[in-house]
Amino acid sequence: RKVGLVCHEWQKTTKKRLQDCFSTDIILKMQNKSITDNYISVFSIAVRNGALPSLRILNLGRNQIYCTGITALASAVANGALPSLTTLNLSSNQIGCAGITALASAVDNGALARLKRLSLRDNRIGDVGISALATAAGNGALVSLQKLWLGKNRIGDDGVATLAKAVGNGALPSLTELHLNSNAFGDTGLVVFANAIGSGALPLLTFLDIGDVDVSAFAVAMGRGA
Repeated sequence: RKVGLVCHEWQKTTKKRLQDCFSTDIILKMQNKSITDNYISVFSIAVRNGALPSLRILNLGRNQIYCTGITALASAVANGALPSLTTLNLSSNQIGCAGITALASAVDNGALARLKRLSLRDNRIGDVGISALATAAGNGALVSLQKLWLGKNRIGDDGVATLAKAVGNGALPSLTELHLNSNAFGDTGLVVFANAIGSGALPLLTFLDIGDVDVSAFAVAMGRGA
């Protein structure tokens, strides 16, 4: 059975209570709860020690999680926590490039192998952050990922080019939906990315959101005309 858990005072939930109450498929919704690094660090200790091994969906969107908090969570998953996770929503926090680099390092070492949906929207990860994620994906991480949200992250031409190189070499083979809207890249990065897709990258991709940019260069690079 699937159990939806909405935590209003989740920081008071101990590892034992988590394990005793939820041993099957669960959804943990903690979005928009003013969760800070201190709270997510406590949660990370609990899951690192074996709590919630069957957790499938974790929603931490719209909180106050910075680099310290996501690094703690990354360390936990790197040590085998949350092995069943298929959906992770970290949107609208303040993870930054250092935080996403820590998470990328964890997945690069085999963590979150079952992840199908990952939202990193609005986290200021920049070119450094997307490059770390692209490198991990290029090394074979996130092969099951189907949907990825990267919008509003200050990603420029260099970052998009790094992602294009990774997917051009076979990264993210299961991806069907990609959101790159509201970033800082222009035609240069767009054309590089379009060339990669036009050459066969992301073979299962059916939806691509590039936001309010001139799509003519993208269309030409894809070989479909302006």
